[in-house]
Amino acid sequence: MDSYTKIAEKMLARSDLMAVARETLEDQISFLEGELAETGEMSGGRRAKLQLKIEDTRHRLRALYEEMERMDRGYAVLTEYQRDLLEKFIVHRTKDCVEELSETHCKERSALYRDRKKALETFTIAVYGAL
Repeated sequence: MDSYTKIAEKMLARSDLMAVARETLEDQISFLEGELAETGEMSGGRRAKLQLKIEDTRHRLRALYEEMERMDRGYAVLTEYQRDLLEKFIVHRTKDCVEELSETHCKERSALYRDRKKALETFTIAVYGAL
């Protein structure tokens, strides 16, 4: 598997965690902004540290949003069948997903694995422009 394809697969595998991270970072920014508002004009050093923490957290949140946008672009080019394959094989890693997919889509195991590879390649090209 090519390096971009491996990176795309890792992105898909952690997609559920990205949603949780987004909420956490947004909550953290709100908390830090509340702390900053409470400091008022008191401590210049503490205020500066809080402002730096807020800016760092915002930077991490922007990076997360960018990665989520890339993932959305990748999903946009996939068919419903391809999305189903990637979600079951990579995102949710359900037990017995091959049997479930085989039954749902009336395909043999080998065809599912071949289609999974093609779906991952399509996703990778949409996200990174390369394999």
